[in-house]
Amino acid sequence: MKLCGILFLFISISSLGFFISEKYISKLKDIQRVDLFIKNVLLGLENENMTINEIFEFIEKSCDDKTKNFLCSSSPENFKKISEIAYTSDFCKDKTVNLILDEVFYVLGKYSASEQIKEINFCRNKVISYSQKKENSFLEKAKLSRCSGVLAGILAAIMFI
Repeated sequence: MKLCGILFLFISISSLGFFISEKYISKLKDIQRVDLFIKNVLLGLENENMTINEIFEFIEKSCDDKTKNFLCSSSPENFKKISEIAYTSDFCKDKTVNLILDEVFYVLGKYSASEQIKEINFCRNKVISYSQKKENSFLEKAKLSRCSGVLAGILAAIMFI
């Protein structure tokens, strides 16, 4: 019985470390999701000369559930508060990336296609730069969280033995 309790304690504490690790990985995935979204918007503008609605329909066909929720929540009337929509729809929880997303939607549909492409490409480069800057940090923190959880679980198990 004591062994079951110690095993349960070890697994519980280790799971906490893995849960925290997953939060860091999730933040990185959010940034990558925004980058993919901006890339698809650029593709729709550059190659197909699509309208905003056509671009959104194109993206919606090949995206994940969080992106679909984001696209369903956004409309041209809501473009001014798109960062709030991105945060509440779980599209992206990173405030810096959401501000860049605001810049993308500020330009979208207001200027000529070449000007939109230029500005949105600039925003995408900012997202890529931010992602590269944060990627190592998030991955290191995720690894540290997993290792700390396992070591804390071992320490707690030893203390109860």
